[in-house]
Amino acid sequence: MEQRKKRLKLRAWRRGTRELDLIFGTVVDRLLTDLDEQSVAQIEALLDENDLEVYDWLIGKTPVPEKHKNKMMEELQNFAMLSAKLQLGRIG
Repeated sequence: MEQRKKRLKLRAWRRGTRELDLIFGTVVDRLLTDLDEQSVAQIEALLDENDLEVYDWLIGKTPVPEKHKNKMMEELQNFAMLSAKLQLGRIG
């Protein structure tokens, strides 16, 4: 499992687009030590999807497919939303 987590961290930070690298990398770094098999599988499945589609799901532009409606998608969406609010100066 530790090797799988190391690969996951590398993939999260080198996803493709810089925006998704920052979102996935930050969330994976924050949660990595506590991720269970199911959570790792959920993130890996998202990493296999098209960058532009994933980004649209994260920002709410398009609906998240049923197969990706899970805890890790929620974590990624929450971080993306918080990050956007910070960039726009809408948080303290």
